[in-house]
Order: sequence, then C-alpha cells, then structure tokens
Amino acid sequence: MKKLSEVIKTKGVTIAPGVHDALSARLVERAGFQAAYLSSYTVSATALCLPDIGTVTMSEEVNELLAIRQRTSIPIIVDGEAGFGNAVNIKRFVGEIERIGASATDLQDQRLPRIHYDSNRKELVPVSEHVKKIEAALEARKSDDFMVIGRTEAADLQEAIQRLKTYAKAGADMVFPHSNFTIADLERIADEVKTPMVVNFPLIVPNGQNKVSAKLLEKPEFRIVLFPLSVLYASIKATTGVLRQVKEQGTDVGFDMVTTQDFEQIVEMDKFARWSEKYILPLEKDT
Repeated sequence: MKKLSEVIKTKGVTIAPGVHDALSARLVERAGFQAAYLSSYTVSATALCLPDIGTVTMSEEVNELLAIRQRTSIPIIVDGEAGFGNAVNIKRFVGEIERIGASATDLQDQRLPRIHYDSNRKELVPVSEHVKKIEAALEARKSDDFMVIGRTEAADLQEAIQRLKTYAKAGADMVFPHSNFTIADLERIADEVKTPMVVNFPLIVPNGQNKVSAKLLEKPEFRIVLFPLSVLYASIKATTGVLRQVKEQGTDVGFDMVTTQDFEQIVEMDKFARWSEKYILPLEKDT
C-alpha cells in the first residue's frame, strides 16, 4: 500500500473523492485516484439515511473502514469529526483506524454536539483544547506515516489562520480550513500558515470566472483536494432515475447501467471462481 506522505509529494494536487463503503472505494481506486476520503457525511447518509448531524458513531465509521481496507490498497483519509469525544477518545480512535490501515484523519475544532449546517450557530472549542486533541492523536499513532490533519470550522479568515498556525505548531502534519473561503482566501492561508493543506471542493472562484477546478490551486502548500460528496450525489441521482423508469415503464431496459460482466470485473468474480475450483471439492454422488 502506497503511503499518503509519498502520494502528496507528487506534482500537483492529489484529488481524493469521498467514499462511503467498499464498493465506492473500489470504484475510486479503479478510476485511477491515488487516495480517498471516508466522510462521516456519506456514512451517515448511506448507513443510516440521516443528515450529517453527528449521529455516526466511531464504531460505525470504523466498520466501514474495515470493509474498505479489505478491498482497496490506496491511502484512505478518515473523517475524524470532533474526535468522537475528548482527547482520550481520540487516542482510541486513532489507534483503531491506524491498526486497520487508515493513512490519515482530520480532526475538527467544533464543540460537541456539533452543528453541521448552520455556520452561524457553530461553536468552536478553545484553541488550547483542540491542541490537546491533536497532541493526543500524534501520541496515539504508531508510525509517523499516519498523518494528523488539524481542521478548523472557523468562518472568519483571520481566526482560521490563527487557529491553523497553532495546530501546525502543535505538530499537525497538514491543516484543513473547512469553511467556504474563496481561492484568494485559501492562498492567503497558505502564505501565512506555510503548512501542507487539505481543501474542499467546490471552490469559490473570483466573480466572472466560470471555470471551477482543483487545477486552479497552484501554490505548493495545496496538497489534497477532497471531493467528499460527488460519488454519493451521483449515485443517488442514478438510483432515483432507474427506479422512476422501472415504476413508470415496468422495465430497466435502455437505462445507462453497468452490465453483469462489468460488475463481475469490479468485484473480481474470476478470482473467487478460481478459489472455488481450487479449494472447494465437488459434492460426492451417492452410489
């Protein structure tokens, strides 16, 4: 398995699509991406059919990671939420996901129970408290190859810069400004924090500029761009479409789907067939 620290040293930004289960992660790997992001948003949606309001437990996320790790080899960044508790909880969380094979986690500084959707109601923990969480995560890891990402939910640009500077000084390997900043804002963060950065897509581009692309991020500090919801949202639209056609027309013929042969390639049916031939004896016939 390639190390995330090696992946992000390659030229340009590393794009990490969001995944929610083993199948989506395998599709991301087959598409040629070098990393993926296990998002609590997508786990909450697919496993629980709930919004991302902090209801996903550590065990539920760890279980998804376990299945993903068994079927993929690319680095997986795990959404660490606010650590699923205090600094002691974070030590257990980091120990669990590193043991399974995660390559990194991002830890946000929002107060628990967190509020995802209303930025005006988000409450952040004191900087000193989040520093302790980062220190606990760093102490819990067994290898320096496991990366700890200090993430802030601060919506004010100057506050975000100050928080990220402190998180980097505390030892965070990367920083992650999670609020809706413009590309110019992100560039200012990069200039002032001077630490490898993770950013979210979509990006807010200057007025009059139509092109929205991760390739707009040219500063060397920009190392990873997350596309956390693309796979989930595309899957929902496709599923809704085929269900509508089946309901209205009584057939799925003509809908744009993979074939059985395509699916069997994705799940490596041929490999399991070979194993069956090698290890499973045919039933003996009664004489």
